[in-house]
Amino acid sequence: NNSIYHGHISGGRIHRSDGAIIDDDIFSAPAPPPTELTKVFAAGTAIGGEILTRCWTSDLAVGDSENPFGVFTCRANHAPANSNFNDHRFLYARFDGSAWRVHMLAKAGGPLWTTEQDYVGGAAVDPQDRNVVYISAPIDPRDDTALPKHEIFKGVTPDGGDTWQWTPVTFNSSVENLRPVVPRWKSDRTAVLWCRGTMRSSQDYDTKIVGIIEPRAPMPQSGWRL
Repeated sequence: NNSIYHGHISGGRIHRSDGAIIDDDIFSAPAPPPTELTKVFAAGTAIGGEILTRCWTSDLAVGDSENPFGVFTCRANHAPANSNFNDHRFLYARFDGSAWRVHMLAKAGGPLWTTEQDYVGGAAVDPQDRNVVYISAPIDPRDDTALPKHEIFKGVTPDGGDTWQWTPVTFNSSVENLRPVVPRWKSDRTAVLWCRGTMRSSQDYDTKIVGIIEPRAPMPQSGWRL
């Protein structure tokens, strides 16, 4: 029942999120346990009355302020244990210099295939804009409507993660749209890439890498049909 921890390596040392050193030499043994890093989110924490467990990292970036931010997934409403794999959530986390602030982001639906109960469509942050994320979900984050396929949505927060405004990047798709990635690109444009096609397991898939390049401006509300 994983929790999420964060740290970074600099100058051959391991640091907590706030810069405190927990290991003076990354090449020496033994290595410190993950629990000595900064806890981002504890498994079993409740948000909005829903207990979140089985946490897994999705993406992480460091902004111009050098404070990290990222997205991760959890199972929701998972009681008794191993009775429900079909309600995952995306969460957004931002370090403010002293503590991590975590917010519910969107519903991620069930697993992509039954043998990996926590593999979902995926999410990514824009490494150049901490207020922007992209998710792949079979549920429309605007109104929680179930969708026939996983679609890519762009989320923008005006208040540090408390609320999100969503725009479809893809919609009414004939195949799945999975695993969005936003490369770091010092430009006035943004590139968003993802896998389009069918994925039956990590080793069995028929997908193409597709994407869009757009100016750093809001996308049209209708989305693109792919």
